[in-house]
Order: sequence, then structure tokens, then C-alpha cells
Amino acid sequence: MSGLHAEFRTLTEVYPDYADDVALITVGFGSSQTAELLNQHQVNRGFFGLFAEGPDAMVRAFGVRSPPTKFGVARDGLIEWKQGYGTASGGEWADRLAALANG
Repeated sequence: MSGLHAEFRTLTEVYPDYADDVALITVGFGSSQTAELLNQHQVNRGFFGLFAEGPDAMVRAFGVRSPPTKFGVARDGLIEWKQGYGTASGGEWADRLAALANG
């Protein structure tokens, strides 16, 4: 299972508790993560949130080195946290989402 799939499997369990307060946006980069493919993942696997295809300039601007890279962006637009490749546990996601919801 890819990092993206593992991450979303965990988020599928945790995110609904924070959906009213935290937006979840997935941005795909490169030819392997097109908007069409991301939409298929959303429909076929029940993933939450908004899905979009990002330009290569965004990869450089955000310092993404490998997928999946996750960012927590606060209401003021500042990045609160960043995690590169690897998956977070349900408890880690709950803590991150709660901090964003309460921030």
C-alpha cells in the first residue's frame, strides 16, 4: 500500500470529527498524480476532502521532496507543521487536526 493510501485510510477514520473546522485538500503533482487519478481514489476509496492537481512550481515553493508530504496550514495561512514521507498514526492526526481546529 502506498503512503498516500495508508495516510488516507487513517484519515478516513479520524477526519470526520474535524470536518466542520478543518479543510482537507489533497494536491497531486506530476504525471503520476493527476486530478483524474486523485478523483478516482476519492470515489473508489471514499477519501475525504478536495482534490486538485498542482503546478510543478508549487512543489519547489513548498519544498516537497517526496509524496506524500503533508502540511498543516492555520487559518492565518501560516504553515503550522510539515511532514515528509511516512505515515502518521490516528492519534497523531487527531492531535494535528485538533490543533488546527482550535487555532
